[in-house]
Amino acid sequence: MRNRKRRCACLARTLKACSSVLLVLTQSKGLVCYWDLCDFRTSSATELESHVHFHAYHSRIKTYGASLNTCIDIPKCNNESRRRNHIEMYKASFRCEWGNCDERFNKVVPFFQHVNDHVRDQFPVDRKSTKEIIKCEWTHCPQQYCRRSVALEHVRRHSTERTIGCYNCGSVYTSRLKYIEHCRRQVDYQLREIPCPDCDKLFATTQLMKDHRAVHNKRYECPQCPMKWPSQKALACHIRYRHINEKPYKCHLCEHRTVSIHDLEGHLLSHKTKTEFKCPYKGCLKASKYEVTVQKHIYKDHLGYPMMVYACHMCGKSTETAASMSKHMIKVHELKREPGYNRFVYKQDTATDGKYRLRSFLKSRTVAAAEESKPDLALKKEVITEVKPLPMVADISNLERYLCPKREVNEVPEWEMAEIVPVWRTQAARKTYENKTRVLALKEF
Repeated sequence: MRNRKRRCACLARTLKACSSVLLVLTQSKGLVCYWDLCDFRTSSATELESHVHFHAYHSRIKTYGASLNTCIDIPKCNNESRRRNHIEMYKASFRCEWGNCDERFNKVVPFFQHVNDHVRDQFPVDRKSTKEIIKCEWTHCPQQYCRRSVALEHVRRHSTERTIGCYNCGSVYTSRLKYIEHCRRQVDYQLREIPCPDCDKLFATTQLMKDHRAVHNKRYECPQCPMKWPSQKALACHIRYRHINEKPYKCHLCEHRTVSIHDLEGHLLSHKTKTEFKCPYKGCLKASKYEVTVQKHIYKDHLGYPMMVYACHMCGKSTETAASMSKHMIKVHELKREPGYNRFVYKQDTATDGKYRLRSFLKSRTVAAAEESKPDLALKKEVITEVKPLPMVADISNLERYLCPKREVNEVPEWEMAEIVPVWRTQAARKTYENKTRVLALKEF
């Protein structure tokens, strides 16, 4: 309890100092945030104060992540670190939707405490659980629970509260387990040992592999094309991009239009000439205006990830990207995409050279190989059905009387020798003689 009060008091002093130092007003630029690696600008003092308050909260949970790295042995984060203090994507103002409460907040920590107090009020004092089922009172939420810890963990989905963050890249998570998975997800590819049964990807932990397998469980089918998706959100995104022609966001520098604001921000990077993203490794001069390009460079040249090679099954041409191979398929071979797909789907050809080829081609080749092997199976069945039934031999003396005279004059055919096998109707013990070359049998009684 004392440690919690000390942290709250320290946070309050930090926020007060930050508010007095970072709220800088200039006539030309308006209100500017001078937090390290943050280029946030606004014209509202209240909005900037909320933004700085979130910086303090964000730094606190990142410190928890850094301290966890010193306590346990987990890999370090290798993501881009220059955007670790970019928090424009997080909300700075909040509204409580718990029951009839409609209180609004412009600071993140008081809002989280307010929502957690609603949850604690549902449970008896000094009780961690109850026998009665309690329903979540957040708007349109059907969740039910009996334990207070489960309720507090559930309500974080509504309040977007995070308890730990990555000090290197700035990403935030709801639990320590998620943060550890974030770090282990970036283990060198050569050290990953757990493969996915449905594809050729390797993972560092079993939990990461299980989370990945949910992608292969495609239960939601598109009503307008044969495509299937693993979640309703993915299906809605597919319909919005593939079956709706509306593009409300327009670039102010050209005539290009996009479906979402995120796509427009990515398009605006094409108009920039400055290389903002640089490789964080010491001595490396690689730089680009696209963050994805720098990440691919890190994976290939510094971490040693094997790069994918895409090959054409018609002419044998190879490319380093799937987009280049798709353009080659359309322009040179005049192939068409599958219904509902915006691109060609490739899969690794493990049967030959390991390059990535069209999934439809590999599937048709597998089916053709299976059909070629069917006649051989039918031939084996015919050979098995032509075998004559084995004779029933009741006594070893009768068997010897039958074999010995013919064996002396070499009159026993090979097929007849193969068929003369003793058959037992009961599970009687078998007796073995020293002469193993003789055919032995027990009496059938």
